[in-house]
Amino acid sequence: MMNFQLGGPIHRSSRPHVRLLGVEGNRGLSERLLGAIQHAHTLGWRLFRDDFVSDPRSERTDGALGDCVSLARSTTLSHPLDVGFPVVDLNDESALGVAQVRVNQVAVGEIAASHLRATGLQQYFFLGLATRRTSQEQLLGFSRRLERAQLSVTSRLLEPTSAVDLNAAIHSTVARLPAFTGVFCANDQLALTVVRACESLGRSVPLDIAVLGCGNDAWHCAFPAMGISSVMLPHAAVGALAAKMLARLLQGERIATQLEQLPPLEVAARGSTLTFADAPASAVRAIAFMRENAYRGIRVQDVTDYAKISRRSLENHVRAVLGHSPHTEIVRLRLLRASSLLESTSLPLLEIARASGFSDGRQMSETFARELSVTPSGYRRRHRKASATPLSRGNS
Repeated sequence: MMNFQLGGPIHRSSRPHVRLLGVEGNRGLSERLLGAIQHAHTLGWRLFRDDFVSDPRSERTDGALGDCVSLARSTTLSHPLDVGFPVVDLNDESALGVAQVRVNQVAVGEIAASHLRATGLQQYFFLGLATRRTSQEQLLGFSRRLERAQLSVTSRLLEPTSAVDLNAAIHSTVARLPAFTGVFCANDQLALTVVRACESLGRSVPLDIAVLGCGNDAWHCAFPAMGISSVMLPHAAVGALAAKMLARLLQGERIATQLEQLPPLEVAARGSTLTFADAPASAVRAIAFMRENAYRGIRVQDVTDYAKISRRSLENHVRAVLGHSPHTEIVRLRLLRASSLLESTSLPLLEIARASGFSDGRQMSETFARELSVTPSGYRRRHRKASATPLSRGNS
């Protein structure tokens, strides 16, 4: 991962030359750079670009370009105070002891918690990366906001060594999440991987698992048909403020260790967190009844009796919200319960069938074969290993 700062030698010119070093990076850092560049233009700075200079200390440009302001990788500026010019760091993961502008990641976690809480879910999960400080700060804000409301929060901070390891870890995590859980992911790439894992496991997004990302990266958020909701970050504002701070440093102000944190913008709400809260009341009653009683052997007629609507109205309302029929939803909920019991217990198949709402083991086997193309025994063997690593509370 590349870290970036703005920096340049103290100068007296009203129109310094600006050299941009190592400007390639991820989308968020690119947007921060763009914000810095746009403000630099308003200051009348002259801009140059050089993607290949690895160390500004060995590539001094004072003679050729005059006074110079640089955007440089912090991996080459591990001791930025030694390079002879002031630096403003604009990367959330850096900790170089210099002036810094970054996003308030604790506030990111708090706004994520507020958005997911509005879905009406009662269980919440955070997925991040153990090596990222931003993940730890997001988890702090996320947990603090929800725990104040006495809501259940669990988390997992991953330490993958490869993309394959990351995908496998997320798949096993999603397989063990309780139904009706709101998941906040530290970035949009993780959120997309969670959605893909839900799809492969037959778990509905957002009705079983509501998924919220961070960064509002359209490249990841737009892939699923429903779209992934995401916390919007003030990248351009971070870059602009970094340029303003640098201008003050270049004028001789002593703000070398000042830290500025900008709050997140808002949540770009898409289908991945769109629950049925705005659906007709009859549909809400029917879906809630099915969720609570599918495991008790109910039929569609039982749902219509409870919701006090006709069979046709029930079909229309439930299809409008879920995209499939009440019967399909009952079967899906039974499969979800049965698959969970197969993964987490050693109960006999007949007991699992009855506990999941099937009339007997044969009906459960036929349903598994039709919907999942596997027998219950085969499913248990395939997924038994996934329960080896338990989810933990807090940082894990």
